Amino acid sequence: MEQLTENLLSLLILFTAIRNTRCTQTEYNATTTNVAHLPNVESLVFWISNGLEIFGQSCRKYSMYYCLESYRTPSIEYDDDFDNNLGGLDPTATMAWFTVLIREKWQIINMIDTEDPNFCCNEQSTKYLLYGHLRKKWNPEKYMDKLTEYWDEDNKPLNLLTATYLSIACANLIVEVGFGPGNLTRNFDSIVPGAPYIILGSEFEEYGIPGLPSASFPFENPGQNLTFHWFKHNIMCLEHPWICGNVGESSKPGKKGKGRKGSKKSRRKKNQSDSIGLERLSIRT
Repeated sequence: MEQLTENLLSLLILFTAIRNTRCTQTEYNATTTNVAHLPNVESLVFWISNGLEIFGQSCRKYSMYYCLESYRTPSIEYDDDFDNNLGGLDPTATMAWFTVLIREKWQIINMIDTEDPNFCCNEQSTKYLLYGHLRKKWNPEKYMDKLTEYWDEDNKPLNLLTATYLSIACANLIVEVGFGPGNLTRNFDSIVPGAPYIILGSEFEEYGIPGLPSASFPFENPGQNLTFHWFKHNIMCLEHPWICGNVGESSKPGKKGKGRKGSKKSRRKKNQSDSIGLERLSIRT
């Protein structure tokens, strides 16, 4: 309890320092609704690293920037005639196949295990089994392509947005984003409609993203500026410059690895993976 109070006081001081004017919840429509957030979209989903809520805290154990949650696909109805085999391969076989693929790449795409962010590969492979094998009949290589097709920026509009209202900031703190086909799906159960969305930056030290000034997005149309191009170049490439074509770099110059979390062994493997080169990774950026 004392630690939580100290964190909130620290955050309050930081917000006071960077804001020139005070805002109150009454500036916006302060009513919230209890609409369930049940995203049923095809979306490349990321968590924003922070130290304030459950998604961000889990991600923060591995990265100061972001984590790849999964490539989600719409749910389907299962009936008695549903065949869960794929081209003669049962789910156990394709899950083992995907485990081999993701073991080589999970650290350089930040696809973590939420229970143990420095571990691979049970949770990652289970997500393939659900979203790839069962729902779309994709083989492991197809699903891996979906996780790593960062070059295709134009066909990835913002279609998933999860946030929670941060009263000190008078803004909705973005905790999860997704990019893919279809209209935007967002939660309304823990936000204040009308208040802007915010991603905390370097001004907020342990709560924000290093090297990124805090960014605000309008409530009415957050996807206008929060595009995959913006997310890729302003967040992903801060930690993994190779994604933007800067092969051989493993962290932003001058940060001296501050974006890294986890054990020394984990960080060493991660740095080695970053320097392998795009040709060996077979990931198009």
